[in-house]
Amino acid sequence: QNRAHFADAFRAALATLPARQRTLLKLNLVNGASIDELAPMYQVSRATVARWLAQARDALRLATLKNLSASTRLHGVELEGLL
Repeated sequence: QNRAHFADAFRAALATLPARQRTLLKLNLVNGASIDELAPMYQVSRATVARWLAQARDALRLATLKNLSASTRLHGVELEGLL
């Protein structure tokens, strides 16, 4: 049951991210593209890509937590443990 709640919360959170954040996460995490490969694609520095990825991960985590909290009514440590 918790797995289903997490999957639903994660999917919903992913859908709320801006397109660039979703694309960066997909390229990095699913396709294995490194920061060195992503920087030229966006014509920005490595530091910028690293910052964008960190922001995307953080936004995804926070949105997932928010969605999980709403669907499970867990909070705090219990909610973090579910992640």
